[in-house]
Amino acid sequence: MTVLLSIIWFLIIISVIVVVHEFGHFIFAKIFKTRVEEFSIGFGPSLFKIPGKETTFRFNIIPLGGYVRLAGEEVLEEGYKDTDPSLFYNKKPFQKFLIAFAGPLFSFLLGYFLFVGIAGVYGFPEVIVERVGRDSIAAQAGLEPGDIIKKANGDYVFNPSILELEIPSGNPLELTVVRNGEEIIVTLIPELTNERAIFTLYGIEDTESLNLKNKEIILLNDEEDLYTVMSRMESGDPIELQLEDGTIIEGKFFQYSYFPPMYETGIVYSTFSNVIAKGNDVFMQGDKIIEINGVSINNGSDLQNAIYRIQLNSDELMFAVSGKEVINEYKPFIDNTLELLVERN
Repeated sequence: MTVLLSIIWFLIIISVIVVVHEFGHFIFAKIFKTRVEEFSIGFGPSLFKIPGKETTFRFNIIPLGGYVRLAGEEVLEEGYKDTDPSLFYNKKPFQKFLIAFAGPLFSFLLGYFLFVGIAGVYGFPEVIVERVGRDSIAAQAGLEPGDIIKKANGDYVFNPSILELEIPSGNPLELTVVRNGEEIIVTLIPELTNERAIFTLYGIEDTESLNLKNKEIILLNDEEDLYTVMSRMESGDPIELQLEDGTIIEGKFFQYSYFPPMYETGIVYSTFSNVIAKGNDVFMQGDKIIEINGVSINNGSDLQNAIYRIQLNSDELMFAVSGKEVINEYKPFIDNTLELLVERN
């Protein structure tokens, strides 16, 4: 039933977009007194037609696409007069351009008015600071968890991706922030990070006893440049890590993701929530996950980290590295049992 409803809604949305697009061509054709012979919605055999004074409105069996057929649109057909002013062929160049451009224009206007209408009813999405990295540029500038970022360099921000577009240049970033109902201005200069990577290993013995966080990897397979070594490795290759405290970890390489140096601010956004948005067989809408297998879940980042751990097998280990320092580690839960503590109003 869900799939069927999705298909029906898809067809309805496509039909609306097509009607509005073709209506743009139709209206401008009428403005310039161009004869419209047919206004067709869909393709294939006709379901029914509504004849008009000049235009036949046709509804076809396949509700995908559509078209407006103008008299004299391509070449002069038999029966047309060269001097007929209602032919598209005889219209001035700027009129032809506007008739052709009206379709995309109306499509754009449809999107704009839908956006404004939805925003008027539901409001614009807010970009909320979930947390700031320790000793990060954002922390030094005074940003706090719960701050709402309203503008970046004078431009309204509705999505973290919009803000991220301002960061890669490394130029100063002036943020208009709402805190406790009051607007404040925070200025920060993005900082160039070290190269980073996320590694996943397997075949690790006693992952629970390992403690890598905030330690440096000084050797990887007896080499110092761990990123170069990792780039040469394939899944299943043996791997040996030596930490600064002398700890040696042996296992096999599974995969890694590499991130080159880039400008960052240290802001973590509330894009992932530990509050259930839609109820199901297990949860009720509004349930708040506050603990998983004894691990506290205070925000979306904590929940995401727990999900990483849930996905790991008992002999797997995942960790994130900045430069040579391990900045985060994800160890599998001790057993396959999943116990959640939920706060329910």
